[in-house]
Amino acid sequence: MRLFIGNQNLLRRFVAPKSIFLQHNRASRLFSTSTIKCSLISSIPKNTLDSISSLPEISDVLLKIKSKNSPSSSHIEGIDRSSEIFQQINPNGEEYKAVQILKVQVLSQLYQFDQAIQTIDEIQEKCILNDEETFQLSLAKTKSLFYKGSFDKAIEISTNLCDFVPQMNGNDSTYVALRQGIALNAQALCRLVNIGLKDEQVAMAQKEEYNQEISSKLGEATEIQEICAMSSKILERNAEMGSNLHLNLACAASYSNQGIAELTTSLVQSKSMQYLVPMDSAMNSWRSALSILEDIERDSTVLNALGHEEIIFMKSTKARTYANMTWALLFSDAYASTGNSSVNEETLKLASEYAGLALKINDEIENADQNLGRILTLVASCYARAGSAVTAEGLFQSSMDILEENTLHPFITLDARNAYLNYSNLCKNWEKRSADAKKYKQLALEYDDSLIGSSWHGICSLYSGLHLFGTSEL
Repeated sequence: MRLFIGNQNLLRRFVAPKSIFLQHNRASRLFSTSTIKCSLISSIPKNTLDSISSLPEISDVLLKIKSKNSPSSSHIEGIDRSSEIFQQINPNGEEYKAVQILKVQVLSQLYQFDQAIQTIDEIQEKCILNDEETFQLSLAKTKSLFYKGSFDKAIEISTNLCDFVPQMNGNDSTYVALRQGIALNAQALCRLVNIGLKDEQVAMAQKEEYNQEISSKLGEATEIQEICAMSSKILERNAEMGSNLHLNLACAASYSNQGIAELTTSLVQSKSMQYLVPMDSAMNSWRSALSILEDIERDSTVLNALGHEEIIFMKSTKARTYANMTWALLFSDAYASTGNSSVNEETLKLASEYAGLALKINDEIENADQNLGRILTLVASCYARAGSAVTAEGLFQSSMDILEENTLHPFITLDARNAYLNYSNLCKNWEKRSADAKKYKQLALEYDDSLIGSSWHGICSLYSGLHLFGTSEL
């Protein structure tokens, strides 16, 4: 059958030799502020930022971030020296607080979540914070706990954040609505992953019934999707009232997350009933996300006014949404049966179209959101299902090359595990490749084992498509 994977020049690029992929990946790392990282510099007043920049250690870090280069661990030492200087001058001063906030951002970009949480706790204990700083640091702490895999604590902080927003000083309805939507989204995502829906392929590989008790979580899943819907509606209603671009972008991201929450409910039902429950509500939410983004793209005046980070946010959300739709079409049926999953020709064509669109859009932002590995795995899975083993193999290998370079972030680890498992399945169905199938299955399980001690261990690969977003990315 013919697959619709979009731009064929793009496809040839992604089945090219390994050196081209590594070159592409090096280029992608020039973007430091991805949609899964915490960015707090925008909360620092300009005069304070100018003041702390007088120290070379701070100006060097800021220059790295401004030029889209990622800071390194060595920059933390310089930030700590600067922090000591400003603390001696005035322990309650704005400069000391700003340097500590900068440290949180750098630690988050380096995926050093424990240290980021510790630094946030120190800021909250020692510094006088305004409402906006309290909101941003609480959200940053929620993110770090979420990615670390401390879901219960993340739920607690995000729930407190939802209670805090109505008390914030700010009369502007857009200001309040955006923060309400963000807080509700954060709480919903923390609760969503805490449901514990495990990856069916991992369960089958380890011959464990990971999801045998999941049917008891149906009520929780339904409640979470309602919270997601509330977030989307608050953002959408206020965007319509004020035509605010940031609200529209946040609304699209919220709808994309809402689709995953609704699909989770369908998968929980499917697992319990042993047949695939329709996922129409999830698809409708994803189409709502795409509709909002396409409206923005059609307005040339708005499009030309977008800043660099806003463009990345918009395109990343669009690519992620198409990738989520692809995942749903390819892998949902595995939750309705313990046997081998199968996808009919019509569904595969649609999944291939969505995967191709995700790939094309991701290339436009040069993988600034680090989702290329996930998308390539989905494209490869489409080719594997269609019987194009050689093309699928090239795409899987390229995906693994990209993903194996950075598995400090749990989403990238989930994506790497998924790539290796699906490549193992390809080899298993390929004559004389049983040894490779066994090898890559073992490597996939080693990725999963690296998450032992974290609540991300065994978690469904669908959830690497979530986006715990904040105001600083808009």
